[in-house]
Amino acid sequence: MVKSEKIHNPTAFSVLATGLGGRIPTRVNHQLIYGEPGEKSALNGTINVSLANRSVFTPDYKKGYRWGQFLRSAEYESRLGLCLDSPDGSEDKVTIEFYTTQGLVVSHAVMLKPGTAAIFKISEILKHEEELEFGWFIAKCDRADLTAYCFHYHKHSCNASGEHSF
Repeated sequence: MVKSEKIHNPTAFSVLATGLGGRIPTRVNHQLIYGEPGEKSALNGTINVSLANRSVFTPDYKKGYRWGQFLRSAEYESRLGLCLDSPDGSEDKVTIEFYTTQGLVVSHAVMLKPGTAAIFKISEILKHEEELEFGWFIAKCDRADLTAYCFHYHKHSCNASGEHSF
């Protein structure tokens, strides 16, 4: 689809589902498949996500708070992507904290616009840290529809893995 629409370097996208009779379930699951074109390996990373119905009740006071784990290793390319579930509304300031077993390492703030993503290379964020296998992130903003995804692929085998935030 990206090639047929001649889109270059997409960072975020929305999928809209419409029921045949006009009604649709609260959640519609789909599988995102990630991988490099022309990979040596057919084992791409996948992440199961749910399309959220716009009618789902979200209290006005609810804020965005997501956390998850990332992999940091010289053998892997690891990235963290943050986006807003809804392509509507205004941009928001997102604060991201990166942790290791030693505690908080670094904190970043970015302005995130609907329909875009902030993507971080873990090797650039934690470039002066000693070798570690796993770290954690926390992302916060005023919009309740904040979400995050981590993606890792092995540089030699090109096998990939992806995970959504919690």
